This record gives sequence, structure tokens and C-alpha cells, in this order.
Amino acid sequence: MTMNQAQNRREVLARWRWAVPVVSTAVLYTIAYFTCWAAFGIKIEKGEMFSPELVNDPNFVQGGNITPRGITELKTRMPYANVALLEADPQLDNMAKLFTVDMITNFVQAKLAAKGE
Repeated sequence: MTMNQAQNRREVLARWRWAVPVVSTAVLYTIAYFTCWAAFGIKIEKGEMFSPELVNDPNFVQGGNITPRGITELKTRMPYANVALLEADPQLDNMAKLFTVDMITNFVQAKLAAKGE
């Protein structure tokens, strides 16, 4: 494999998304939780990686779309996620697109930095 092929493969992997509905984010969260704990000794507190209560708040979601206030709140609560995806198309169903390899990597890096590692 050439260096160019390896770089292309890394770029594709970094943007990879799980194609699942928002309801399945609980499964993804569980997988991420145990992986982070086992591999890095990182404990993820409830609501730290993803705040499921946001989808039930009428200030943040209306008519199946994430409101501008909801987008702002996601940026605050999930600084490691590419929320710009939702700015372009704020449908609630698109929320699962936030869960990428990059998002998990950014989250783990932030947690390790906070631990001083």
C-alpha cells in the first residue's frame, strides 16, 4: 500500500458514520462507553457524550427538526462533534450522523487531555 492510499483510507475511515436511526444511539453509546473504559480507563458520565433529553425538549426540537437554539446547545454540549452537519440539514433523523469515528476520537482525546495523558 502506498502512502497516498493509506492517507485516503484514513480520511474515509475518519468520516465513516454509523447508518442507524437516533433510537439506536443508545446501542452506539453503550459500545463507545465500554470501549473507552476498557481501552483508555475513561469513564463517561451520563449525558457526557450525548444528551438524549435534548430530543424531547421543545426548545431544541420542533416538527422533527432541530431548532437554531438546539444547534447552539449541541455545539456547547458536544464540542467534539461536527454539528455543522445539522446546521446544513437540521432534521432530527440526521442526529445519528454526528456519531463518526472522528467524533469518538475527538471525545477520547479531550478526555485523555483532561486526565493529563
